[in-house]
Amino acid sequence: MMKLDSQLETINNYLVDKKWLPDNEKVESVEKPGEGNMNFTLRCKTSSNLTFIIKQSRDFVEKFPQVPAPEERVLREAEFYETIKGHVDLNSRTPKITAVDKENHIMLMEDLGESSDYTFLYQEGKTLAETELKEIMHFIADLHSNFTTDNCTNIIQNKEMRKLNHEHIFKFPFQKDNGMNLDDVLPGLEEVKQNIIKQDGLQQTLQELGEIYLADGKHLLHGDYFPGSWLNTTSGLKIIDPEFCFFGQRNLK
Repeated sequence: MMKLDSQLETINNYLVDKKWLPDNEKVESVEKPGEGNMNFTLRCKTSSNLTFIIKQSRDFVEKFPQVPAPEERVLREAEFYETIKGHVDLNSRTPKITAVDKENHIMLMEDLGESSDYTFLYQEGKTLAETELKEIMHFIADLHSNFTTDNCTNIIQNKEMRKLNHEHIFKFPFQKDNGMNLDDVLPGLEEVKQNIIKQDGLQQTLQELGEIYLADGKHLLHGDYFPGSWLNTTSGLKIIDPEFCFFGQRNLK
């Protein structure tokens, strides 16, 4: 598999070979568009000020190369966008896909411009405006209501990505010694964690919730719907990074 890097020669040679650049265009600069964890992602700017995003998924997590990950995940993301593109509102709130290279797990997509995600909400005292909250709720409600196994031809299962997420949601954080000292995040947090994992019934509850997550279901889920996947852009709220998407259960019933 061809692996991209941030060298202009590499990027231009690849785009020319794929015929993904207009005639007489050339990428003149690249930069990281944000602090994403999973994939190799670049914002490219051409000689005529055209900008776009190029993204490649590899068999490891980009920010943590020691962590293996399903290398085809960017193709699942592309399938999500393709599935919802007929819904005007959902389509308007996600980036447009220009091209997909299935062999090398590379996607060319719209540049949403300068933006910021909503991870500031994890800071003490930060809140979300009611109008933004309503938009975030409407997106996920529309997604779950309009795309089901009854009306979609491509049923995305994404089982390997679910296994990865399952490990890091329901197992790894609750291990007594997982190699992470939470006091490095916040003094006193490690003791809190150790007290929590001793609670009766916790492991049984984690197992039950994990089985629900891993089970197939009827509704299309974004799969990673959290503040890091919500973008505040000059053209409004956008939703990104549905690479954990799958058809599952939209509630815990």
